[in-house]
Amino acid sequence: MIACLGFASKRLTFTNRAFRWLSESAYPVYFLHQVGVVAAALVVIGLPLGIPAKLALTMALAVALTLPFYQLVVRPFPPLRFLLGMKSRAKSALSERPDTVESRPPPRPALG
Repeated sequence: MIACLGFASKRLTFTNRAFRWLSESAYPVYFLHQVGVVAAALVVIGLPLGIPAKLALTMALAVALTLPFYQLVVRPFPPLRFLLGMKSRAKSALSERPDTVESRPPPRPALG
């Protein structure tokens, strides 16, 4: 695990739209997924399926409930952004601009 984290910290130094979205949404989605899991489980628990099928269906429904709720309800509205610990849209819009040369880490010296 430590080797994977070390590799990621050295090699994943770039950014793109997906990384910025994931970075901004990590805490709110973590907070909201609990409601999505419980709501999905309430729907799935009574179905005549095996446990693996119920687990898979609960996971799929939880994702299908949580991510659209975050994107359509939480992300656009400042009061909800504030309540879920997000930056305001003006501040987060600044962080969504593409990488500039100044924000990139300095190149590593060649080994050899």
